[in-house]
Amino acid sequence: MTFRQLRVMLAVVVLAALFGAGCGSQGKPATKQPPSEDRTAQVAAAGDSSGAGTKPVLMLGRSVMWGWFKHWGWDGSIESMPLAKNGYSLTYREIATPPDIAASAAGFMEEAPEGSVVFFKFCFDDFPGGEDAVARFEQQKEWVAQVAAKAEERGQPLIIGNALPKVSAATDPTLVAEHKEFNAWLEEFANGSGGKVRVYDFYGMLAAPDGALTAEYATSADDSHPNDEGYSQLDPSLFSLLDEVTG
Repeated sequence: MTFRQLRVMLAVVVLAALFGAGCGSQGKPATKQPPSEDRTAQVAAAGDSSGAGTKPVLMLGRSVMWGWFKHWGWDGSIESMPLAKNGYSLTYREIATPPDIAASAAGFMEEAPEGSVVFFKFCFDDFPGGEDAVARFEQQKEWVAQVAAKAEERGQPLIIGNALPKVSAATDPTLVAEHKEFNAWLEEFANGSGGKVRVYDFYGMLAAPDGALTAEYATSADDSHPNDEGYSQLDPSLFSLLDEVTG
């Protein structure tokens, strides 16, 4: 092999490695989670139709919610949003990251069809653990109160998801304590709402006894997004709760 041929071969190997890294970040294929602005634009352009003969549900979250819709067969296209499933018209909206999360949610709630149920959740990355946990907890309480106030103003039944566990490699006792403190407070908040706020128990269904995400529900050992089995674990209780709220 000549030196020129060796240089060409090395260049091909380097390019392949670079493209592979870009498409498979954290083990997720490039098509699973398009850039944030693309996802938001897709859903916003879909309009606010509640779907004929179905009950409208506004689902507010980020990548985990995106994955849940993909699990339900959503192809990511404008035309197929909202998604009809189990008698419900489900619309996904990607809310902003903290500190703008509550304001972003309120904006989408303003646009939701009349009679919509609202499902609001934090991302697992919204629970920082460590030294930032106390300050974040106080912020989370304010954001939840703001979302609940908007739901009451709009006459929208509100479901709030509790903490999403992370994979074992990203979990420590401090984070487990943060999750449990938030979950306990959220239950108290909902109990004091007179039935206007319900809690969806992500944690109880996905967490292992040590507080980490149950391994068989994780996308991978270092990726805390639920896999298809994880979402299948969540589905029955979600639609049961929706039936209860809308019944």
